[in-house]
Amino acid sequence: MKAVRLGVPHRAIRPVLGRVLRAAWNPGLRGPPPCERRSAGRNRPRFVTSALVFVLTCFSAASAEIALRVTRPEPAEILSVAKGKTFVIGVVEPLPESLECNGAKCEVSKDGAFIGYAPFEALPSPVRQGTNECDVAFEFIARVAEEACTNRVWCVSPRSPFAARAAEEAFLPPKPVRVLQDVWLGVRRGEIGRMLFAPEGAFFQATSAGAEGWRVRLEAREEAVLPLDLGEAFAARDRAPSAWLIEEREGLRVAARPLGGGDAAPSSGAPCLWGFDFEVENGRAKILPRPPPDALSRRADGASPLRGWRICLDPGHHPDRGAVGPRGLEERDSNLRIARETARLLRAEGAKTSFTREEDPLPLRDRHRRIRDLEPDVVVSLHNNSVGENQDPRARHGTQTFWVHPWSKDLAEKLHAAMLRTLGTTDLGCLRRDLYLPRYPGCPTVLLEPEYLILPEMEACFLDDAWRTKLAGAIVEGLRDFVLARRATTPPSQSFSQ
Repeated sequence: MKAVRLGVPHRAIRPVLGRVLRAAWNPGLRGPPPCERRSAGRNRPRFVTSALVFVLTCFSAASAEIALRVTRPEPAEILSVAKGKTFVIGVVEPLPESLECNGAKCEVSKDGAFIGYAPFEALPSPVRQGTNECDVAFEFIARVAEEACTNRVWCVSPRSPFAARAAEEAFLPPKPVRVLQDVWLGVRRGEIGRMLFAPEGAFFQATSAGAEGWRVRLEAREEAVLPLDLGEAFAARDRAPSAWLIEEREGLRVAARPLGGGDAAPSSGAPCLWGFDFEVENGRAKILPRPPPDALSRRADGASPLRGWRICLDPGHHPDRGAVGPRGLEERDSNLRIARETARLLRAEGAKTSFTREEDPLPLRDRHRRIRDLEPDVVVSLHNNSVGENQDPRARHGTQTFWVHPWSKDLAEKLHAAMLRTLGTTDLGCLRRDLYLPRYPGCPTVLLEPEYLILPEMEACFLDDAWRTKLAGAIVEGLRDFVLARRATTPPSQSFSQ
């Protein structure tokens, strides 16, 4: 076997180069999957560049014409560790006799989509790649017709000087930071269920700032992270924070108190079965338990239990793309497809549907405000899963559902059970995690991860219309089960007449 690199005659390159470029710009060939037209166009230049590099390094004039598109790792991607293993994915054409990355065998599906779990280790000295200082190499070797062709992707480890430039900056003494818009933050090093409501104009003392955001000091050892673009450094140093700690109590009751001390404000003695609204008036907090939805009491014969329910669907990600499958399907596009199909089925049952976003991007920080404006009865956030370094997605994958508040738990359990029954996937748990979107307190809110987009066979499912309809049907079934269970357990005195 020999590795064929540069030096192939221009006349020999032209046919295969033309074929790869046509594939890149034609969704029906080996280019990006047939996502929304605007999204596919956004991916094409990246594919052309990647394919071009590999053709120039992996064309064998003897017999092998190999086109390899590596979806992950991307050039100059910053890894979370300097040594370990990580998944590698992409598409290879034609089907090779074997494909490996850093000595680890990759699994290749019938259409050329591949996945591997490759070892890596940072080099002692970074290698200059364009404007980046890279120190981790992923070398792919494909063998076809007794020829071995290679391609190398350079990445960045945390020890590289390039990664060090993005390190967190510590402040001593702490730096005053002002909040630019209302935001709900999670409390780190505290119990799940403790939240922080920071209104516009609130002040914090930031101990550091980095890619994750402003790290702000709370009480004792607790802290929160404020997104960078939601805060600004401020000259005043003597202003006390005007944020509020929200704490869950027994019996679905909620209390609030000013950060730094002060009397707690009870939740009017009523349980928050459907979430709560939060207001601050004259320096005092008001926690207003949400009443049951009007649709809860509708029991018309023959009608779907979902008739009249206001259901908000949140297609996760965008402007960020989220996870990416081997063939190039971006999670943000997949999430929107699932949301639209779910909305179609829900409307057929008489439900009123809304979206946090569709084609236009909506940053995560703005989604709570969008949901509040829509005033839904429940919120379902749709995602596809992925993993980080030192996690083999082939070894453990399946369905996960996440919730934060106790009034969202039964919704999460019904949706999770319906997906497992319908899809036949592995149960990875219905878990309580302090995630941003389901932290919304105004109604039952959950986040779904039906499967792992980075697996070739699962990406094929997410691309399949029939499978997406099957998944959407499971979501509708779970919502129906939730409504029926709530209707059976809600006292008549807590429901409204039609």
